[in-house]
Amino acid sequence: MSSTPLISLCAIFKDEERFLPEFIDLFKDSCDELILVDTGSRDDSLKILAEKQVKAENFPWVDDFSAARNFAISLATGKWILVLDIDERILPEDMLRLRALLQSHDLNAFSPTCISLRDFNWRASKPRIHSINRNMFVRVFPNHPEIRFEKPIHESIVPSLERLGISTISIEIPVYHLGYAGELYQQKVLRNKNLLEDAVKSGSPDPTLVYYYVQTNWNSDQRTFNLLKDSALAATGKLRQYLVEFCLAWLMEFPMQKSSNPVDSLTYWEEELARLDKESPMFWLQKARLAWVNHKQTEALFWYEKVRALVTEMVSIQYFRPEVLYNLGFLYACVSQYEKALETYEEFTDLFGADPHVFHQTIKLYAITGQLEEILKNAKSPPRDLYKLPPEKKIELSKILEHVVKPTDPEACSLCIDLLEKS
Repeated sequence: MSSTPLISLCAIFKDEERFLPEFIDLFKDSCDELILVDTGSRDDSLKILAEKQVKAENFPWVDDFSAARNFAISLATGKWILVLDIDERILPEDMLRLRALLQSHDLNAFSPTCISLRDFNWRASKPRIHSINRNMFVRVFPNHPEIRFEKPIHESIVPSLERLGISTISIEIPVYHLGYAGELYQQKVLRNKNLLEDAVKSGSPDPTLVYYYVQTNWNSDQRTFNLLKDSALAATGKLRQYLVEFCLAWLMEFPMQKSSNPVDSLTYWEEELARLDKESPMFWLQKARLAWVNHKQTEALFWYEKVRALVTEMVSIQYFRPEVLYNLGFLYACVSQYEKALETYEEFTDLFGADPHVFHQTIKLYAITGQLEEILKNAKSPPRDLYKLPPEKKIELSKILEHVVKPTDPEACSLCIDLLEKS
């Protein structure tokens, strides 16, 4: 290791005993300096640090992520600072790529691809993805006293980089985020929601905070849209496009009564988005919907597939993910791509739980493809709201159950029929 460290990895943490051991083992040798800052752990995190002979600095938590991160980076002595959370991972081979990259640069910042996972198997060849953020988070930047984080939550280093004229380069080095995996998703959403609500209530909120706030407060309340549109009109750069897409998404999901204010119209935000990005996936979604209602199956399939390809990378599209997956499954079935249809319905169920319409379609497809064992397996755990199916689908499903399930498993058949007939 040289006299001046190349990479100082700075991370803040609190009660991270679940993630801390692997984090230390993964990065203590791949980085030249490991700076950990504890903001008030009460679990076994400190015991783990002692066992692994790693020191952590203390910083009293003041409901401000920027303050904690700035304390951490103020301790760094490396030429470059890498900022990660304890629940984030980078593959060893990608750390080598990052080292090589930094040795050939002097004054840039870098934004890797942040991939939030739905489970903890981040080393899988095909990890289960919750969402992907490109060009959103600067994680690597020069060690400079004027480069500091701003905002108490969803903190950003970008304003200080811009003041110094330091440009940001996007790099295809994945950072795997485990903080939304499994049961942790709702816990983190609740924590962030409370902090964001305090920030939004403080007056005219920063458009960046509104962008994150709406993600945890997506609802039909007119005040939500008012907050969105005011922030979209005030924002600049790429953030403006994201907020404009949110405005369009809100009006698509929650159509308003006619308003005398043109800013409340779908047309206004369509035109605004067209000025910013004529190829936005929000327009693909509109084309898919139009083709769907006009029974143009091939065209609808084309546009829904394009939307699905980016659904994990675009937050405003994610609210339409159930529609995209259900309609795609139906369209695949229409063109006899039964395996694709089943895979799509399985993804729907995995993401959003059991659904009576998806259950009906899945049972039909298993019947068509002769997968009787799958029908029997699914019949044992039907959605509790099967009664919501329309009459014609109830009849169709009952016939399959009576013919396939009843002879082998009358109890499962009876369960499904009872749910279908529930008033």
